Amino acid sequence: MGMQLNFGLIVVKNLSIEEGSWLFDSITPWLPEHSVADISLRMAERDDLDPDRIIWRLSHDGGLKTNLLRWERGCLDSDSCPLCGVYVEIDSHIMRDCVQVDKVWRSVFGAQLSTWQIGSPAASWISQNIGSKSLHSSGVSWSLLFGVTCWLIWLASQRHVWRDVRWEPPWDGWVKWNLDGSVSEQGVRAAGGCVLRNSLGRWIIRVARNIGHATITEAELWAFKDASFLSKLRGDSWVWFESDSFTTVNFVKNGVPASHPCFGLVSAIQIDIGNFERVHIRHVLREGNSVVDGLAGLGHSLPLGSHVLPDPPACVSSFLLADASGVSFPRFCYG
Repeated sequence: MGMQLNFGLIVVKNLSIEEGSWLFDSITPWLPEHSVADISLRMAERDDLDPDRIIWRLSHDGGLKTNLLRWERGCLDSDSCPLCGVYVEIDSHIMRDCVQVDKVWRSVFGAQLSTWQIGSPAASWISQNIGSKSLHSSGVSWSLLFGVTCWLIWLASQRHVWRDVRWEPPWDGWVKWNLDGSVSEQGVRAAGGCVLRNSLGRWIIRVARNIGHATITEAELWAFKDASFLSKLRGDSWVWFESDSFTTVNFVKNGVPASHPCFGLVSAIQIDIGNFERVHIRHVLREGNSVVDGLAGLGHSLPLGSHVLPDPPACVSSFLLADASGVSFPRFCYG
């Protein structure tokens, strides 16, 4: 009989015994079979004597490899921050105090930054937030969200490329479709979703489709087809389509050869959009397409076919609110 576990408190020692074996009765009810198989290959490393501690992977002594440290070692000509170009890049600056980084923290935590420890040493600031038992306003663990944001800030700071992304409403008189496709982790089942909103950000139609066996491109195109078909039925005149798939946008704009496996689907979409007076099709980053990403995922749990949803499902309600409120999300671009 497996243990009853509180998932807010789970650590490795709850799921293993001292010799390093896993308690699979406690694991299998909660994880997919392939994840359990991956875990079974690894010994449960544990040490019940030492408390958890923060160690940055890139450093043996727990410090970040900042430009100040690189400059002191003769590796750089300047110790300044590459993001703002003004202040010396020390731990606390690159992770919290830089004006560019501050924008990220405020976009993620908003008004909850009232207790932010400005001026405190980076190590104590990180320790206090990683050890916090509080919840973010979204209901997510504060420590989890804090840790992930720290890691992404550090990764992005090494590439020096930042971008804030948000959903943008269509122009007055237009309606906008956001669409997305999804393929299961096993690459076997595909689903899609699309949502229609007006210039005020109000939902008009929301659709999720279980496609069955298909590629991710076919899933994206099926979502596009659902959107174009429904707008044709509605008699829409000025229609905007957004997808986070370059391939989908390119196929619909430019077409594909008759020998291409997606030719029939692409052609049907192009016939639909030929009914509109004005059409705007563009690629968007995934952070600006979050609502429909959730709808596409929902499609996997529905019967085969297309389903018009009467109400916004709970899985996308927070993203819907964020879009309507104009909330932007930090995009970390590499390269």
